[in-house]
Amino acid sequence: MTTTATATQRLPSIDIARFFAIVLVFYGHLVEQFMESVWGRGIEHLAMAGEVHYKWVYSFHMPAFFLLAGMVFNGRHLSEGVAAHMRRRWSGRVQPYLVFSAVAALMSLVVAGWFPTMGAPTAVAPLAGESYFWGVVDTLRGLPAFSIPLWFLAALVSVELFHYLVGRWLTTTPRRLIAIVIAYIAGVYLNRWISFFPTWTFWLLNLVPLGYAFYLTGIVVRGSGVLERTYPRWQLALAALVLLAGVTLTYDLNQGPFTMGFDAVIVVAGAVGHIGWFPITALMGTALVLVVARLVPQWRWFQYLGEITITIYGLHGLFYHFVNPRIVAPLDGSVGQWLTQGVGLGPVWALLAVASVVTAASVAATTPVAWAIHRYVPQLIGRG
Repeated sequence: MTTTATATQRLPSIDIARFFAIVLVFYGHLVEQFMESVWGRGIEHLAMAGEVHYKWVYSFHMPAFFLLAGMVFNGRHLSEGVAAHMRRRWSGRVQPYLVFSAVAALMSLVVAGWFPTMGAPTAVAPLAGESYFWGVVDTLRGLPAFSIPLWFLAALVSVELFHYLVGRWLTTTPRRLIAIVIAYIAGVYLNRWISFFPTWTFWLLNLVPLGYAFYLTGIVVRGSGVLERTYPRWQLALAALVLLAGVTLTYDLNQGPFTMGFDAVIVVAGAVGHIGWFPITALMGTALVLVVARLVPQWRWFQYLGEITITIYGLHGLFYHFVNPRIVAPLDGSVGQWLTQGVGLGPVWALLAVASVVTAASVAATTPVAWAIHRYVPQLIGRG
């Protein structure tokens, strides 16, 4: 029952799946702005549509990131020395975290943005004074106040260090499966009993059990060889439809208990809701992303976008804090009514159409910048 700890060869479909996952992050944060910003403006039906999209995407997109990270883990890193391993974590995780946080922090001094963890929920003025100081403090303790999406990198640092400590004993599939169950249950109840977010977080250590359960699941799936097999396209298409239906039919069955006062999965806060429904939907959603990644053409440039996902992820923080609020701001009552009723689609479908177009444009604007960073200044993100 001993299995390989990692994959030593990159699979195009995994990289493509990582790119699709970051597209879902763009989309989820955009509809979050629709949800948060239009209440009280006579278009509450648009905010309610945003809630539907938000809860659907958030039910699986961050667990998918942890699971995909596990799939690309190289087991040889478990045998390297502590100093070498820490250098790897620094260059591949901490350095991009600090660089993209610094970019957003500098922008916040001159450009108004949306910084909900610093008491600046609307883009009315650049940050200054006490808010800026505490934003720096929070960022250094692993809660990236100037670029909230980067929380995943902080959590991944902690999860990967934990795996470095315990992974060498998890050498067989049974051991890993037992560890997955223990870590998951511990993670759910730890965050349910204690409210860590945002006051008591330090490099999101409270998310290590939850994140590790999905990370280790990724290692198990990759070690099984199921991703290396060839499948007829009709089987992949059928699986995608079944998984899409599965996510859609189960995401709203997760009714909590939630700890953030909002009935949706918010992994950064450890709020995952029902101990049973959450992993069911999360795993189906992750499988959906992987299956779709196998269905699309395996173009090299598509795979490359997955390889530079962390850079795209870091740049996305600028959209989250500075661009998305300005996209949603013009939706006054008349525009919002036209959007959701005048186009004849209804709020949910109209928002799907508009948010999809805006997401595609945002990703298209970001990827050339990410490419340029990797091409000309890779040292910024620890790739030089």
